[in-house]
Amino acid sequence: MTISGLMAGQLSDGRLQVWASKDGGLFTLWKDGVPADSGWTNWQKQPAETLGVTVGAVAPLENGALHLFVIANAGFNPPFQTGPGVQTTFKLGPESTAGWADWTVFIEGEQARGVGAGASSIAAIPLSDGRLQVFVVMANQNVAKLVTRWKLTTDVSAAWNPTVEMPFAPGEAISRISAGRLSDGRVQLFATAVGSNVFTSWKLTTDSAAAWQPWQLFYSGSDDDQITAASLPDGRMQLWRLNRNGALWSRWKVAVDSSAAWTEWQAFPTPSSRATVFTAAPLSDGRLQLFLADETGAMFSS
Repeated sequence: MTISGLMAGQLSDGRLQVWASKDGGLFTLWKDGVPADSGWTNWQKQPAETLGVTVGAVAPLENGALHLFVIANAGFNPPFQTGPGVQTTFKLGPESTAGWADWTVFIEGEQARGVGAGASSIAAIPLSDGRLQVFVVMANQNVAKLVTRWKLTTDVSAAWNPTVEMPFAPGEAISRISAGRLSDGRVQLFATAVGSNVFTSWKLTTDSAAAWQPWQLFYSGSDDDQITAASLPDGRMQLWRLNRNGALWSRWKVAVDSSAAWTEWQAFPTPSSRATVFTAAPLSDGRLQLFLADETGAMFSS
């Protein structure tokens, strides 16, 4: 039984919660106490109103309540086939023990003769003013594009803007998206292209409405399958990348300054079996914890 995806986020009281998608179901567990060395609950299945889900992204709303986004596998609607869409749920209040809202459609899969373009990768992150922005790769064998939505105001109940396409690097087809936060609060995106080159873009200023830097090549010639960003306790960004052979690599900013250079890529230890998915998130004391699953469905942590 293969784990198809992992994601993790901090509850409003600082406890870490982890989600895994496995055999079309969504499963979760969380720290049973606020201290970083607290134990974990048992895995529980989180109901999802769809034919099957793959984890996408989790991020906090302005009040600290977590907001989940998952890839929802669509069914057939003859004579069309609808690509997978994005469904969402969120904590109904800022309390870490608050219930979850009913699942709703966030972005619908597209319909097309043959196969409709569908969601394949999701990133979600608060902008510098706290508003949430979500990025989704919509793709099939003929289409690959990046679309985005964001909260219109800082109110937690604010509406979302309509889905708009975000231009990608000219001549490149996007396959995966990830987002991280620079030490000055600006968002930086990392996107894997179909040819495995990785591109990056970032907000040009700390204003949440600032324009994006045109996509630049971040590194090339890789065989990456996933890239994830997280913030160290001092605000520096750290990146991990997982290649298709299960090797994991990491690099980080050499100084707190948001314009600081990156270290060289360094090998990050993994289990002897081939790693397939991973995620990283901060504990209540700020330390990062990494979660990884291998091809057998076993999970590991560091």
